[in-house]
Amino acid sequence: MSEPSNKRDEFMELKSGNSIDDNVTSEGLYDAQGSTGLTPSSEVVGEAAPPADMVADGRKEKLWIVITVLAFLLALLSSSLLNPMVAVQDQRVDQAEEVKNAVGLTNAAAAQALSEGGTFAAVESNRRVAEQAAKGLISADTLLEKISAAMFADSDANAALSTDWASYNTAANQFLAKRDEITQVQTKLEELSANIGAAVTESVDFVDAVAKEGTSKSSSSIKDRYLFLTSEASNLNGILGTLTTSIRNFYQSDSDLVATVDKQASLMVQLQDMLNRIVANSAAVVGTVAAPLRERYQQLETQVSEIGEGTSALVEARAALRDMRAEGEKLEGSLETASAPSATVRILSAIGALLPVVFGVLGVYGLYRYFTLQSRELVMHEANLSETLAEQQESILKLLDEMSALADGDLTVEAEVTDQITGAIADSVNFAVIEMRELVSQINRASIEVANESELAVNNAQSVSQSNMNQATQITAAAKLMQQVSESMRQMSEQAASSSEMAQDSQQAAEQGTAAVRDTIRGMENMREQIQETSKRIKRLGESSQRIGDIVALIDDIAEQTNILSLNAAIQASMAGEAGRGFAVVSDEVQSLAERSTEATRKIAELVATIQNDTNDAVLSMEKATQQVVSGTQVADSAGSALSAIEEVSNRLTKLVEGIAEGSTAQAEVVTQVSQQVSQVSESSTETSRKAQASANSIAKLLELAKDLETSVSRFKLPGA
Repeated sequence: MSEPSNKRDEFMELKSGNSIDDNVTSEGLYDAQGSTGLTPSSEVVGEAAPPADMVADGRKEKLWIVITVLAFLLALLSSSLLNPMVAVQDQRVDQAEEVKNAVGLTNAAAAQALSEGGTFAAVESNRRVAEQAAKGLISADTLLEKISAAMFADSDANAALSTDWASYNTAANQFLAKRDEITQVQTKLEELSANIGAAVTESVDFVDAVAKEGTSKSSSSIKDRYLFLTSEASNLNGILGTLTTSIRNFYQSDSDLVATVDKQASLMVQLQDMLNRIVANSAAVVGTVAAPLRERYQQLETQVSEIGEGTSALVEARAALRDMRAEGEKLEGSLETASAPSATVRILSAIGALLPVVFGVLGVYGLYRYFTLQSRELVMHEANLSETLAEQQESILKLLDEMSALADGDLTVEAEVTDQITGAIADSVNFAVIEMRELVSQINRASIEVANESELAVNNAQSVSQSNMNQATQITAAAKLMQQVSESMRQMSEQAASSSEMAQDSQQAAEQGTAAVRDTIRGMENMREQIQETSKRIKRLGESSQRIGDIVALIDDIAEQTNILSLNAAIQASMAGEAGRGFAVVSDEVQSLAERSTEATRKIAELVATIQNDTNDAVLSMEKATQQVVSGTQVADSAGSALSAIEEVSNRLTKLVEGIAEGSTAQAEVVTQVSQQVSQVSESSTETSRKAQASANSIAKLLELAKDLETSVSRFKLPGA
């Protein structure tokens, strides 16, 4: 049986087995006849246009698919826009509640800070939390928040809230501005309380001393006096207890601080007066015991005075706290207004829940209508397809008969072009035959040229392969040298890093030396101040010695006058005879007392002169010591300047060495990269050599294929051959 008969049989089997795709649409059939892009020798006529019902259904399909897409887009838009905006409004309620809580905690922490043992850390932290929450509530940072603010008209509420928050924040800052002063006052109150405790202990000892002194007296009147003094001494502890109680007023928010300060000052005056009165009416031993207590009272008086000076800070802090509470109440009102859900929010919340459902149902209905129209179109396509299959089968069988000779390699035949569906195919086949004739001719010519060029390419590829092998050997040697250079650069980088560490150690030593010199300078400054103070005291001692000398001179004059008077008395007694003998004894005693006074004043004068000389020497010594301290300070300043210069040079040296280390490291990395690249080039050269050899082999195979191609093409029959 011939080959054309076989092809006809295959086509009939395809027809009987329904192998032709029944899903081909009528539009596809129309396109199959006119979309080949080739112009047949005689124009194909009789192409049927799509039915009007199909065109109308196509438009409806497009309309329903557009409606479906729009419905789903609107459902997505309503779900992704309205619901988040409503969520933003709900979030405002939470933010407002957070601001309320933070403001309440801030006010409570502020009140606690003014109480005993209170701190300002909680005030500052809670204020920061309130500030962050308020800013998050007031400001609209994201696009969604801005849209929500514009839609729900939050600008007015935010403006009022911003104003009230600014007022509250100002009051809080005014309160925190008094933190250091209040902390100092609280510290002084703690010191005052501790000092009062020590004063109570010393007062108890003083009461015991007064009572003990009264017990040692034998006179009942003196004992009664000391009993009264002991009672008054016991009252000292009562005054100290009242002073301790007054300290609590500084921690009570409703206390009168000015009255408290005045009361403490009055109590200190009572303590001093009572102590002085007891000492004045007691023996000297009581005054000795009262000395440390008097010093303690003076310390208490100083502390009370310092606390009184700092009372204004407490008064201002209490006023700021009252302002915080008042502004906090106003802020809470603004927060209630800003966070209250409006009718618009409730409406949009309901719309946001309903619209996605409505648009979703509309989209589902659109899909239903679209698929209904699709099913109708498929039914119409199947009917049109059955009518055209019979015509197509006959024209295809005819075309197969004409193409049987072409299958045997005869390029001289031409297919008949008709007005059937195969007309365009026959025209295309004729065009393809013409192109195949030209192609076979070109293949014959090209196969000969390929064979010649392949032989030349094989020779060139073998030469290139040998050159690449030589180049790979040289690159390998260069790679080894680059590795050695890389190792040297790495060692240099390590040495530079070690130098950098040594420079940093030098810098640290210079900084420590500078700090030591600064400490030395401060010590010398303190020493100079102490020496100057000591010098002043010694000068005052010299002045006191001078006054003592003046008093001694006066006593000497009095003794001399007394001596003269005693001499006159002795003369008068001798003149009186026996009657003046007793008076003579008295005059002798007076004269003896005057002589002893003269001798004592002479010794005191010598001692005062010695003290004055020693004082002058001490003053000169102190002045020299002051000059030496000044000189030492100047030397230390010079040393400090030198160490500062050393420190600056060390800093520069450290930076320079670090730069060298970084440069060395960078160079080592660059050399390593170059070495790696050279190695890669070596590998690439070796790979190129292998590929060149492979190319030579491929070209040899190409030569064989060209010969096979020439043999294969030789079976085609061309016109005129």
